[in-house]
Amino acid sequence: MIGHRTPEMEALVRRIQAPLRAIFRTERPVYIAPSSGTGMMEAGVRNAARRRVLSLVNG
Repeated sequence: MIGHRTPEMEALVRRIQAPLRAIFRTERPVYIAPSSGTGMMEAGVRNAARRRVLSLVNG
């Protein structure tokens, strides 16, 4: 298990950014957050109100 505030998690997120961008066909950053789907939807609405937001939930 990797804690969400550890250097290992930071390195993992950096390492998977390029593959995630390719999967989602974007050049923009892909955000990963340790929160509920509702938390990410709220973050998207609050911080990207003028842009499109894609929120994927698993589980």
